[in-house]
Amino acid sequence: MEILMDALTERLGIKLQEWKPEISDRVRQYISEIIDLADRDVLNSIPSRTVEQDVMDLIYRIAIQPNSIDSVRTHSAFLNSYASEDEGLYDDC
Repeated sequence: MEILMDALTERLGIKLQEWKPEISDRVRQYISEIIDLADRDVLNSIPSRTVEQDVMDLIYRIAIQPNSIDSVRTHSAFLNSYASEDEGLYDDC
């Protein structure tokens, strides 16, 4: 594990020198935040990027493209799902 960390540290050091200063500063800030979270043992409680992206996609579909949801949820879809053999299915409720 130590060899892997040394390689990671060396690569990070090289990249920090190659990137523009504002990018390097941002990366340093992110790494600092990750270290703080790891020290407090809260990394597992942070939602994954996949979850965040799913939420953003849902918000986009609702707020930006509301017609795409309306076209999926139509009353005719419910009516078309009804079959004659379903008759009396809920009579005893």
